[in-house]
Amino acid sequence: MKKILLNFFILLFLVVGLNAQDHRYIDEVFDDVTVLTDQSYAGNVDVLQMAFIELKTDVYAPTGDTLTNRPAIVLAHTGSFIPRIVNQAATGFKDDSVIVEVATRLAKRGYVVFSYTYRQGWLPQALDDNVRKGSLLQAAYRGIQDSRSLVRYIRRSVAENGNPFGVDPDKIGAWGVGTGGYLSYGLATLDDFEEVVLPKFINTVTLQPFVDTTVLGNFDGTSFGIHPVSGDTLAVPNHVGYNSEIQMAVNMGGALGDVSWIDGDVESNEPPMVGFHCPTDIFAPYYVGPVIVPGPNFVVLDEASGTREAVEVANDLGINDVLDGIPAADDPLKAIIDFYATVDVTIAGEMIKLGTQNFYPFIGLTPGAGSPWDWWDYNVLSARVDAINNALGTDYNADTIHQSGLLTNPDMSAAKAKAYIDTVFMVTAPRLCAGLGLDCGFSGIVQLEAEDVNLTMSPNPAHNFVRLESGAEFPMTRIVLFDGQGKAIKQIDNVNANQFELITSAMPPGMYYLGISFEDGLVVQKLSILK
Repeated sequence: MKKILLNFFILLFLVVGLNAQDHRYIDEVFDDVTVLTDQSYAGNVDVLQMAFIELKTDVYAPTGDTLTNRPAIVLAHTGSFIPRIVNQAATGFKDDSVIVEVATRLAKRGYVVFSYTYRQGWLPQALDDNVRKGSLLQAAYRGIQDSRSLVRYIRRSVAENGNPFGVDPDKIGAWGVGTGGYLSYGLATLDDFEEVVLPKFINTVTLQPFVDTTVLGNFDGTSFGIHPVSGDTLAVPNHVGYNSEIQMAVNMGGALGDVSWIDGDVESNEPPMVGFHCPTDIFAPYYVGPVIVPGPNFVVLDEASGTREAVEVANDLGINDVLDGIPAADDPLKAIIDFYATVDVTIAGEMIKLGTQNFYPFIGLTPGAGSPWDWWDYNVLSARVDAINNALGTDYNADTIHQSGLLTNPDMSAAKAKAYIDTVFMVTAPRLCAGLGLDCGFSGIVQLEAEDVNLTMSPNPAHNFVRLESGAEFPMTRIVLFDGQGKAIKQIDNVNANQFELITSAMPPGMYYLGISFEDGLVVQKLSILK
């Protein structure tokens, strides 16, 4: 990995695509976001309570936006299909910090975002491998059904209820974080019964598939599911008659049940797929490997297709061809993505390329790390634990949950998480825009030399600060600071000045890169920081 970190020359091209003028869907063009909480989008049978429950969504939209045909994103949280706290984790609900952050950033770019709950519940502690694996696969199946019910709810709201959310029903994408990534990719690809009767999805004792559509309902969630013995209703249809398809899928740290789910044929109409993953992730496979559930640490699926493999197959089958037309100048991390696609690594005993197009690996993390974008507040966590314990009579411990999360995210913080989310958006924003067929405003901005705008930068090397000055007729519009791994660690918008002082006193020593935007183009400069 050290070889990767030392190849700084590729970073000279990292920020060429940062436009001097903000553009909807690429940049945050709205200052505020309006959130409608707990909107009921469907109802179904919850296996935890064996009762009918309402499924809820929080709807994020840009405040003051006058458009009424905006693209929509359904956003799924993590949690291992077990309720937050009960899953021995600080995350696992639609108001997780990362979910709120991603939803807010998307809404400020002009999207309408539906952060949602989905049915949870399975038997992670079961000693019988068939029970453990089968119940998890059924939970994932229900999650995909609920995700599709939300997509249909959005389309139905347009057709029957006067389009209250102001969306374009033909431009709906799915975005998943952690466990939610399994849903976004499953929503994009699972569409055929043969895909759930692979040998690894079959009970080794009964020789029956774990997923029985007569019991669980069909793939879309538009039919009833009935218990074969008791006759109890286990699933009910929602929003029948509306289309469940999406036009884009984004995955942060999840995986795919099997790569064969990606058909690549015209009939399947599968959407473009973008993904992010950490090679250090021990719970979800990076390329191909087992799925392990945090907490009990049981292997619940011997082999799944990780984000890296799934995106590669989507590239090879032509599903992602629509993303090839993004100009390099508008794709901030293209050079580093290209570079990672040339690096040989061994993952789970298999030699592969570290990267591929439309995929970004987060390297250099603590062993076991798989979700550097997660963060939580201990006081909030403690209050949630107390509420759960009071309601259920349980004895969950906030300190235990907090320390467990720190094992794979030891330097967890809002600042760290948001820096990783910065990188996610630099990769995703142009691809999401292109994949949904939006007006992206790609401009192919010009790379300038410092002398073109009379730019000076001093002192360099810097200790406590570095002062940027440009010619009077060349005001700076935006400044972005990247670290040596290509991760954006600071972005200053709306500079609109000829002088700017960047404070560096709290930054670790090392080599950095600055992208300074001007009306006519962008200058890239090296910056060395010393102690």
